[in-house]
Amino acid sequence: MDRRRPVMRIGTRKSDLALAQARMLAEACSDVDHTFCWELAELMTAGDAIQNRPLYAFEGKGMFVSAFEKALLEGEMDVAVHSGKDMPVDMPPELITGAVLPRGNPMDVLVTVRGKCPAQGGVIGTASLRRREQVKQSMGCKTQMVRGNVITRLQKLLAGEVDGLILAAAGLERLALLPGETQGRGSGGADGRELFRGAYGTLSRSAVRERFSFQVLEETTFLPAAAQGIIAVQCRRDSPYRGLLAQVNDRETMYSFLAERAFLRAMGADCHQPAAAYSRCRDGVLQMDAAYWQDGTCFRSSVRGPAEQSETLGREAAEKIMAVIQDAGNGNR
Repeated sequence: MDRRRPVMRIGTRKSDLALAQARMLAEACSDVDHTFCWELAELMTAGDAIQNRPLYAFEGKGMFVSAFEKALLEGEMDVAVHSGKDMPVDMPPELITGAVLPRGNPMDVLVTVRGKCPAQGGVIGTASLRRREQVKQSMGCKTQMVRGNVITRLQKLLAGEVDGLILAAAGLERLALLPGETQGRGSGGADGRELFRGAYGTLSRSAVRERFSFQVLEETTFLPAAAQGIIAVQCRRDSPYRGLLAQVNDRETMYSFLAERAFLRAMGADCHQPAAAYSRCRDGVLQMDAAYWQDGTCFRSSVRGPAEQSETLGREAAEKIMAVIQDAGNGNR
């Protein structure tokens, strides 16, 4: 690392997945600026430290983000890399989303021990209200809170604590854990000998591929979280790296990011409420499907329009759902 040049301090959580995503940003920046220098600034967040409560039980918002926002504002790091679905819809006015990387697989995956399939009434591990509602509706299974990094949750599945897990496809792909996946950018090596650490020891990549079965859940029956699969980069509004981040920003992914977050904001939703949104952007047109659950009932909407009006479309999707809820006589959200 050339200390004569400015060094971008990239804020990241300490998990294998978070580190892989931070390296993806570093590689993207290096691709457009071959003299780019960087280092990782690792933080432990409240969401990482407290593992015995579901995310919706935390008071306030941003249990994975607020520590990074404080560090950015105090100049302890230059950028912070987040999973888009973990970001609260509002942030301090001094901060912005400087870039999003091309969206990974936005779908959820049902993970089971190879050779075992959860029967109706089985127990699926998840800490998400959205996933809990869809597991009940589409699988007829019960749910149980399971938290921890990807490997810790897989270890709990092996131990028989649950019959299956719902995990994000993008995270599994970025760690190159899915069978047939080659090394992803930032995954740190794809050979089966690489070990990943969880709360109960380590698992190798080859062991994960051999011992588990993975079923991608289609959005028609299992709508993903807003901004799932998106890596978002937060920085100060006055950051000297804004120009570089603009060069690595993926425009179509940003349209989806803005639309889906606008839906959440209009619904007043975060991890404390079960909500889902997934948009596709092609040839300047954005199509978005959204859902919100209230008292066990799912309310859905779809919108389509110019991608440049992404935030307007997100609000329109929310307005459609709120109108249906009101018409159904279900009272206030």
